[in-house]
Amino acid sequence: MNEKKRFLLGVSACVLLAMQTDAQVRHEIRIPDIGGYQTLKCDFHTHTVFSDGLVWPTVRVDEAYREGLDVLSLTDHIEYRPHSKDINAHHGRSWEIAKGTAELNGILLIRGSEITRSMAPGHFNAIFLSDCNPLDVFVNSNSLFNRLTITRSFSPSKKYFAPTFNMFKGLSSL
Repeated sequence: MNEKKRFLLGVSACVLLAMQTDAQVRHEIRIPDIGGYQTLKCDFHTHTVFSDGLVWPTVRVDEAYREGLDVLSLTDHIEYRPHSKDINAHHGRSWEIAKGTAELNGILLIRGSEITRSMAPGHFNAIFLSDCNPLDVFVNSNSLFNRLTITRSFSPSKKYFAPTFNMFKGLSSL
């Protein structure tokens, strides 16, 4: 009976180790480099528990690694934070948490935020920010639904030379 228990324990350990190593297997996406330029696989629109996502920032980095991505931007919402009663932090906190895991996995992590409007043009991601927090002052002003507020929302992005892009191009009608 003792041998049987040892055998089952050994098999169980092997299965657990195999599951753990398989969890971090990188599935390479093969896209050729063109004209001397290196092709990077990127995701510039992701959310964590610091916004309306359901996972911790390091989990997003692990997902990016497994999916064969080279670049990831955590773009948690500025004005929509349904978990804020449980997770109270500044707007760059998810990037700070994920940075070490990204470095270990060879993922270029870009700091960003999503600016959301219920009217056109809708959703915008500001990326390559040095600090996401200045966007909060503009986005959460009293006049959320007028064009002036939308224009002011991008003022910090321009200051930090951050590109923005519309997530729903069909709604762009300013």
